[in-house]
Amino acid sequence: MMNSLMSQRNLLITLAILLCIRFMVVPVLSWQGDMVIQNTAKHTQLGKIISVVENKQNLSDRLALVVDRKLQRQRLFFSSGDNIKLNLQKEVESYFGRHNVKLSGFNWLIDDGEVPRVLRASLSFSAPTSDGIKALLQLSLADEFIRQVEWRFRFIGSGDEDLGSMRGDIVLEFYVLSST
Repeated sequence: MMNSLMSQRNLLITLAILLCIRFMVVPVLSWQGDMVIQNTAKHTQLGKIISVVENKQNLSDRLALVVDRKLQRQRLFFSSGDNIKLNLQKEVESYFGRHNVKLSGFNWLIDDGEVPRVLRASLSFSAPTSDGIKALLQLSLADEFIRQVEWRFRFIGSGDEDLGSMRGDIVLEFYVLSST
């Protein structure tokens, strides 16, 4: 019985079957597995497309809300231009002038060139104490976002009835978006 199973003819038939399995059946099964994976991915993609189509109105409303919020946020930034630094400097000088604050120095420190562009300026000032404090508080309420990065000041000559004057330095940061 063992000889009949181990005969050359049976071994060749077994070899032929194993080769067929290896070179015909295994590639077909592998291809079939790849097709299942592709079909699953396409089914998932189709589900997402159907979800987008079904929620088109909801997505349109959300997009409108995002665009509206973006426009609202853009109003907090300064608009870029050729003379943005000069315009900002004139605006700051005018602002402090309206509040009876005398600027004795204005230096640009940083222009990072990123988006949004961050411009940083250092200002030296002197003013009556009440005017200086009002100016700094009002600056934080400006329409555009002006960040008061650092400030140092000292009070001079305060008395019982008078707050005296103040002298100091402030570093301001301005955020600028391109006008496109």
